[in-house]
Amino acid sequence: ADNRGRPSHGFARTSLWQLTTAEIHLENTTRIVLELNDTADTRALWPYRFKLELEIIIGAALELKLTTHNLNDHPLAISQAIHTYFAIGNIEQTSVHGLENCHYIDKSKLGNNSLHTQKGVITVEQEVDRIYLNTPNTVRIHDHQWQRNIIIQSIGSQSTVVWNPWIDIAASMADLNDNDYQRFICVETTNVESDIV
Repeated sequence: ADNRGRPSHGFARTSLWQLTTAEIHLENTTRIVLELNDTADTRALWPYRFKLELEIIIGAALELKLTTHNLNDHPLAISQAIHTYFAIGNIEQTSVHGLENCHYIDKSKLGNNSLHTQKGVITVEQEVDRIYLNTPNTVRIHDHQWQRNIIIQSIGSQSTVVWNPWIDIAASMADLNDNDYQRFICVETTNVESDIV
């Protein structure tokens, strides 16, 4: 549940997962299941036995289902996040709806982990790194430039992360071009903070 001594965002995102299922269904969907099991390396970072399954269904909608199997003889605490980066026309013409009046922890450089309440819809005009608490099951990204809505529906999650690095952090990140912050917003279905399982 904590990240002491582990890679940023945990080890699952940089681990090699195994493909266990790949199917094409008659209703024009593709179903893929990936699996990640504990190893000596993962147990050195986090001393538990587990199996993770990520089910991906690709069709008219994208469905992701992350299941954690505890293979120990005692409970364990986990935090999880589906790091979904959504391509958008322009960050300054994008808004996030559904988190109005939710409390959030400001994890940005200037936020100092302070607690706030969201007033109105979320717009991005500087670095945004927030953990929203006790969130609803549906959040909507409105992309004004591309004239579309992206609907995110979650089950088993009571927290949501919204992130955009803005200018300075994007320029310092090796995996982003300097202006990439203008073309994406990250809205993550999570189990973090008070929502740890």
